[in-house]
Amino acid sequence: MGARALTFAARLPGRLEVALGLETVHPEALARLRKGMTLADYDRATAALAAAGIAHRAFVLVGTPFVPKAESVEWTLRSIDRALARGARVVSLLPLRRGGDGLEPFFASGETAPPTLAEVEACLEPRAGVHGAVVQVDPWDLALLGSCAACAPARRARLARISARGAGEAPIDCAHCRGRS
Repeated sequence: MGARALTFAARLPGRLEVALGLETVHPEALARLRKGMTLADYDRATAALAAAGIAHRAFVLVGTPFVPKAESVEWTLRSIDRALARGARVVSLLPLRRGGDGLEPFFASGETAPPTLAEVEACLEPRAGVHGAVVQVDPWDLALLGSCAACAPARRARLARISARGAGEAPIDCAHCRGRS
């Protein structure tokens, strides 16, 4: 976030919003993702944007590689909270997807796996409609998540509604998968 961004923002008739890929606040996972950004870099960038009156939105991974599965939701919620605390107006949750980003060997070895729909719900639901910001799920490839044919379509539609409205709603109760994630 340097002089070029500030000059560009000043030339716009409207207000600039910058998208930042926070991804995760899990220190080991962030380093292993090799994004070339630290949490301190993110904090400096968001402070510079705020000082210049430039809005930002953050992208946070759900099912972050290199985070133990049992801790995944907790670290995603921490990442959302960091983005909101740094002034993100929108936090887009990106469920981890296969392909294209150098993670395929980790998928093949079983070290990394896409999140379940239950994990995506557990990350979105507690933050939807709070903090005066929008927390939403990117719907791209959500059809690949969910193993229960009976409820997965309804659960994906529910995630889309929560994302669009910014408010929670009753969970889907499925007799086929009750108690499973």
